[in-house]
Amino acid sequence: MQGVRALREHQGERTLDRVLEVVEEHAKGQISTGKFIAESEDLEIPVSKDDPSYGARALFTFLRHELLNAELRDADAKERTARIERVVYRLLQDSGDLAAALACGFATQAEGLERVLLEVELTRDDLADLASNLQGRLDALDARLEHAPPLAMPSAGRVAGMARGEIESAADRFHYSTEQVPLFGREDLLQELETFRTADSLFAWWLLTGPGGSGKSRLAFQTCREARNAGWWAGFLSHDHGPSGGYDGWHEWTPRRPTLAVIDYVAARHERVAAWLTSLAERAECFEHPVRVLLLERSANETDPWFQSLVGGPSGGAAGRRRDCLHEAPLGLPPLDPESLWRTMMHVWDASGYQPYPSRDSTLEALSEIDQEGRPLFAAFFAEAIAEGLGPDGMWNPQSLTEAILAQEVDRWRAVGFDGKHANLLALATMAGPIEAEQLDALTDPAGPALPIPALDDYNENELRRMNGFAAPTEVDAAVPFEPDVLGECFVLQRLAGKLWVSEGSAASTQRDVVKLAKWAWETRPEETAAFTARSFRDFPTGPENVDGGASALSLLTGLNSLPCELSEAAVVTSLCIPFVHVRLGEAASDAWVDRLTQLSNGDPLVAAALTTRGAVREEMKPPEAEEADSDYTRALSLPGATPAQKSHARYQRTLARQRLRTAALTHLERNWGVVICAPEGLLPVQIATAYASRAAVRIDLRQWGPAKEDFDESVRRSRNISEDLFATALMNRARGHLRSEPPNFSLAMKDFTSVAEELINASEELRSCAYFNRAVLFEQAGDVESAILGYSFVLEELSAPPVEDLVKCSVNRGLLLVAKGFTKDGLRDLAFAILQSEECGMEGVGKRLAPVLEELGLSSPA
Repeated sequence: MQGVRALREHQGERTLDRVLEVVEEHAKGQISTGKFIAESEDLEIPVSKDDPSYGARALFTFLRHELLNAELRDADAKERTARIERVVYRLLQDSGDLAAALACGFATQAEGLERVLLEVELTRDDLADLASNLQGRLDALDARLEHAPPLAMPSAGRVAGMARGEIESAADRFHYSTEQVPLFGREDLLQELETFRTADSLFAWWLLTGPGGSGKSRLAFQTCREARNAGWWAGFLSHDHGPSGGYDGWHEWTPRRPTLAVIDYVAARHERVAAWLTSLAERAECFEHPVRVLLLERSANETDPWFQSLVGGPSGGAAGRRRDCLHEAPLGLPPLDPESLWRTMMHVWDASGYQPYPSRDSTLEALSEIDQEGRPLFAAFFAEAIAEGLGPDGMWNPQSLTEAILAQEVDRWRAVGFDGKHANLLALATMAGPIEAEQLDALTDPAGPALPIPALDDYNENELRRMNGFAAPTEVDAAVPFEPDVLGECFVLQRLAGKLWVSEGSAASTQRDVVKLAKWAWETRPEETAAFTARSFRDFPTGPENVDGGASALSLLTGLNSLPCELSEAAVVTSLCIPFVHVRLGEAASDAWVDRLTQLSNGDPLVAAALTTRGAVREEMKPPEAEEADSDYTRALSLPGATPAQKSHARYQRTLARQRLRTAALTHLERNWGVVICAPEGLLPVQIATAYASRAAVRIDLRQWGPAKEDFDESVRRSRNISEDLFATALMNRARGHLRSEPPNFSLAMKDFTSVAEELINASEELRSCAYFNRAVLFEQAGDVESAILGYSFVLEELSAPPVEDLVKCSVNRGLLLVAKGFTKDGLRDLAFAILQSEECGMEGVGKRLAPVLEELGLSSPA
């Protein structure tokens, strides 16, 4: 097969008429398949990308190549090939503008013909599926003419000469699109996704979360395939980098058929995704066909800035309409059950011919020690490691297991002569997203970035695909990330550590090259690089084995210092650092971690973020390292080069800790909260709302009732559209403020408690339980015993999992009321439950409080 460049340079004089003539003759049975192949040899190569027949000839080459393979291999293939041929003929002859669409569509782009030929290799042993594949191509062209979102189904990227069933790379074996292992144990989740797709609403979006390797993309892939089978336009949104830009038609696109779009790595492009969802939500009532958007991310927390950009914002308005279209709370993937993990491993062994199976129980126990999250990807890794004898079973952990799989892969690369520049290009695409072939000359220009990757003339798409093993959804010829994610992350970290060299021959040159690539990635695509770095820290917090202190992972962060200050904000860097700091704080070298980071960085911003992060983690230690945390925050504030956002973040954390630990005067706390509120750069909405609530509590202690009420009201206002839990917390704080004011305002406190208890039904049970209890206490103090008993009873009997402390308090209060009303038996039953639960959970004073009551009843215990 000739490459795209050779095809572009080839010159000829054949026309579209002759292509159609040969196809028609064979379709009508006027010439045999053999004669058709012989007659058409000189028509195989398109003239040029500008020739109107270019696209038709590409499709024609697809057919001819397939017929040739069938003729040589399968004497009984004539019926199937005739059916396929009729499909091609109809597409070319019956659609007047198809040739033009093909010419201006996929065939005029760099990957056009080569992708068609790659598709051939995928279907060599299953020609009956070819008609479906051709229809998919036509669907894609229709979508482009409609200016629809560019949705694609990632496919195994076989290269020319690679036989069906020949699994060349780790990506082939483990990438979700190759479906090498059946989808075990996820039937319920598939049904939930099907319910989401087929719901009545015209537009809805949902978020699917799970750790790397848990099967998010595989579930989305399966859902898209089922949607396509049902006539939907479905797939993964193509990556959007390079000179061609990204899809920008969401605000004007009107669906002409049901559509399901999957968008992965949402955190890295959350602002754009929020704008896309808003545009769809605002126009949904005009749609004639349903639209679904499924987002994929590792996790979603209400304090994450990217998640807030999707679900936050004021009621009504654009943000409210977007939030109203959220299908349900994020759908998280639970760990796979042991039986499904075992079936996954057996399938890997069966495919490799490994027999006999090892002990089921001991193997699953070993797997649970390797990966506590029950991820199918690591079950497949472990099964392959056992089958290939890659190492002693008892020595594995997620990191070493991934490294062993990857090392085997790179050994294969070396054996077939792959070069280091293509490995660097794969690393760069993995960090920063797809790199278009058209960018290569500019990126390798000695007068420009001079990156150590191949120039366009040296670029070998086949070689890169043999490394990566699959074709990701891109609109143009591009180097795509090495996937699955955990393999790609490990690949980059290993090369940053000077390992996994391919043809460079030296650890130092490999490390130097990839550090240069990382700096370019930070400067050019900071959002994508930050997301990749965060994933790397979470999955491999200690860095490659035998590398001191995860130095390679730290090296990923050094590029931040080349960014403008506004891109090096505390919120971003903190999210990157936390997993790694957690690991380092478990060792004696926690101070060395910041020292090492200081050496790697060229300025204060990164160190300030690291200090603030370490302080926050020290507060979470058991017991908390309060003084050390305070010292970290203070040091971060003192760094001259720290950005305003980082100083605001450090001041917020320090003031919050000092108030919680009561280590500062009230006037000091009030003053510092004022500074935070007046200069909130870099703080999340939830932190600003918390700052107002915290200052309000301080002002209550200072007996400043009016200003305290204003702060509580502002906290409630700011919390309303962030999350129900935060809004409920703000209302609870304000209610307590009403009770502490002079004189106490019981009616306003009752109103806030009631709002949490009865209106915020999606708030956590902990908050609602607390609200019911406090409201019941107010009823009791007002003499409304019946309402008080009903409130305590709701916590004890209606809520599914209230905190044990609330159960004890409600049991005590209801028991005492029942005894006072003469229902002694029922009351004693409550008191006995309270004493038993308090002893089990370590609550002190319950028995002592109840002793006088029991003594008056002539009892030593409720029993």
